[in-house]
Amino acid sequence: GESQRVARRRAKTALAVALARQEELEGEVARRRAVEAALRLREGELVAARDRADEALARLDAFLENAPVGIAFFDPELRYERINHFLAASNGKPVGEHLGRSLPEVLPHFPPDVVGRYREIAAGRAEVFAGTVDGPHPAAGAYRAYQVTAFPVRRPGGETLGAGVVVHDVTEQRLAERRLRDSEAEFKALALATAQVTWTTDADGRVVDDSPSWRALTGQTYDEWTGVGWLDALHPDDRPRAAADWRAAVAARRLYRTEYRV
Repeated sequence: GESQRVARRRAKTALAVALARQEELEGEVARRRAVEAALRLREGELVAARDRADEALARLDAFLENAPVGIAFFDPELRYERINHFLAASNGKPVGEHLGRSLPEVLPHFPPDVVGRYREIAAGRAEVFAGTVDGPHPAAGAYRAYQVTAFPVRRPGGETLGAGVVVHDVTEQRLAERRLRDSEAEFKALALATAQVTWTTDADGRVVDDSPSWRALTGQTYDEWTGVGWLDALHPDDRPRAAADWRAAVAARRLYRTEYRV
């Protein structure tokens, strides 16, 4: 009868609703599984990225601590963020006494003009700076000289993170240059003051420096006597023997004694 037809319609409706709900639930389950799979994939990517970052930092740390030069990184306010032991030792302070402190706080006597250049670079207002810083060692007091290079550190997008500084110890080179200059000055003073004839040659035995005493003795000009021109001032009969003796002494790298007329 009518009641049975109504019951069947209600049953069909309930079944349709149940099926729709089941389909909806199955779709939700599928979506959640897809989200979970994406999250697991993303988590794996993040773990791999973290591992790569850790490896990169380990390489950077190994490079910083074993490099035969000083290396430091400053933030935009010129505070130390990283410094290796080589540079910390050059500054006469432990690494920990640098971190978080500004360059003038750590090294009050650091040249103000160089500090200014560093600040401009750390703030992103300047590019590379190269120069020399020298003076007494902050702890030991002995003379030290350093070649410094500062450069901006930027993100790929161009934002300035601060400044990097590389420091080379050039003390021995500077001292050698100073000794050479002093030696040359002493020799020139000797050559000007002595009554004897003195001169300097290169490795091939060619005269390279002036000798006022020789020019006063022979009347030659500077251009005439340098190189092997001094032989022209000798007596023609003595010139071949003097030249041969000189060439032999230069080749053997030995002292020699000879006589000739001028």
